[in-house]
Amino acid sequence: MSKPRRRKFTENLLLGLKAIILLSTAQAASVSVTNKTGRLLKLHCASGRDNIGTKILKNGESMSWSFGYNIFTLFYCDASQDGIKKHWDVFDYELVNEVSVKNRKLRWVVTRFGKKLITKRV
Repeated sequence: MSKPRRRKFTENLLLGLKAIILLSTAQAASVSVTNKTGRLLKLHCASGRDNIGTKILKNGESMSWSFGYNIFTLFYCDASQDGIKKHWDVFDYELVNEVSVKNRKLRWVVTRFGKKLITKRV
């Protein structure tokens, strides 16, 4: 193998190893969801691997959890109240790496407008 080919091979090998390390290295993050609807809210949150569980939140109460993540991690929540349902992704790799997310902590608030549950990242 010629010297330029060997160098390119080595660069590609190192790049591949960095990608493997990045994919397998879990970083710490946390999510919290707060009920601001004015009444009881049923909330269930999970990922493909972890079931955070179901909780009935009073107005002003929160459900929070911390976890290790990599680029494949996705958490979602399902909220329901008086027959109204809302499903949304509360955590994914792109969301947590936005500039506006401080210390890898994602905070959500659930509010209600008429017959709609509204979710907002705060």
